[in-house]
Amino acid sequence: MKNKLKALFKMSSRHILSTRNIFVLIAIILTSVLFTVITTMFVTVYDVFQESTFKQTNNKSHSVITYIDDESYNKIARQSDFYDTMGYEKIISDNVLNKEFTSRNCVLVNTNKEARNLIYTEPTTGKAPEKENEIAMDTKLIELLGLIPELGKEVILEYSIKGTEFKEKFIISGYWNVNEMSELSLIHVSDEFVSSKSEYLNSGISNIYASSTVFAYLMFDNSKNIERDTRELLKRAGLDYLDFNINWAYMNNAFNRDIRLVLFEIMGILAIIFVGYLLINNIYQISIVTDMKFYGLLKVIG
Repeated sequence: MKNKLKALFKMSSRHILSTRNIFVLIAIILTSVLFTVITTMFVTVYDVFQESTFKQTNNKSHSVITYIDDESYNKIARQSDFYDTMGYEKIISDNVLNKEFTSRNCVLVNTNKEARNLIYTEPTTGKAPEKENEIAMDTKLIELLGLIPELGKEVILEYSIKGTEFKEKFIISGYWNVNEMSELSLIHVSDEFVSSKSEYLNSGISNIYASSTVFAYLMFDNSKNIERDTRELLKRAGLDYLDFNINWAYMNNAFNRDIRLVLFEIMGILAIIFVGYLLINNIYQISIVTDMKFYGLLKVIG
């Protein structure tokens, strides 16, 4: 009896380590890898699409409260327990009049670090302007001026603020690679520069000129209910009459998402799970049936 058990154990061990079972194991591993790759691919494609949309809109914030003044911005900023990040952007010039920039739209703006990060204009070389005569701009504008991107270079800008034209010298304090997917370039100026032009900027926002207009870029804890969160924030600030735009790049926002796209994604996921189940289940079934025949034969032999 002992010899029979020993022989049975030896034969079973050889059977378990047989080429067929090894192939079964490899098939299961490859199937698992396949679905992992497919899932990763879906996630990667979504992330790439979203980032591309961010670049097209030149903005990755959840929502933007548009055409407000400094007083309204400060009221919203005081509700800091309701939002995660808030970026400040103030339009300083109506236009930049340099003939070199006729092929590209650009304006002077004053921003905080949060806004620069959200609109892809944080200098990657150098720093944001601090002195009155410092500016930061993208590499495209520097090249249009006939210069090689380099810190400390002197440039002359012609611009207008509420109908008054200026021509002044500036020093480049920082720059970043141009976002080729956007047709707008921003030239950052310092708080000191804004103070020096307070005579023109403190007259408030106008329906005629863009100067003095402020935009508030908002980021919440998540993007599930951007419209609801923005409305609630404005309501808390007593400014529920203000307009705002939701960044349509956030496809998981139900406000922007097409129900057909959601159904397609759900059907795709279910199809992948079902096909994976069938493949692995069939592999197991074939293996089990073969093993039953093998052990049945051993039993008949005794």
